[in-house]
Amino acid sequence: MDKDNEKPAGTAYSRIENIENDAHIPVRFCNFGLTNIRQSFYLMITRMVRMQFRADALAAFEAIFAASKHQIRNFPGCMALELHHDPADPSVRYTWSRWASEEALLAYRQSPIFGQVWPATKALFASPPQAFSMVLEEVIPGSPGQN
Repeated sequence: MDKDNEKPAGTAYSRIENIENDAHIPVRFCNFGLTNIRQSFYLMITRMVRMQFRADALAAFEAIFAASKHQIRNFPGCMALELHHDPADPSVRYTWSRWASEEALLAYRQSPIFGQVWPATKALFASPPQAFSMVLEEVIPGSPGQN
């Protein structure tokens, strides 16, 4: 333990709040050594999936997500998981996730949890999903509300 912070020493969690100008980075995102924290953050994969559901199937999707979100979020290599909705179209949902690497995302996509969740979710679609994988290129620091 790091006696100054009362958190495990050598983890990003224990010291990320001390990295200048990076307060916007989630503090519980990884267990990387501090020397690699910036490089590792920029090599992570962000995955966004846009899904449009049949009107009669939205509640079923929400139940699937509620039942599986913690398993997905706690899958090795998953650093963040969010569910969003489209304010202009109530039938559209987006999942946003951040993965430690492309290999971690691939491992999830080949896992039993994905094998259960994805086929059940696909059966509810009104149109084909759209998926995007991205690597962070640049973070522009600033304070909320400042122009």
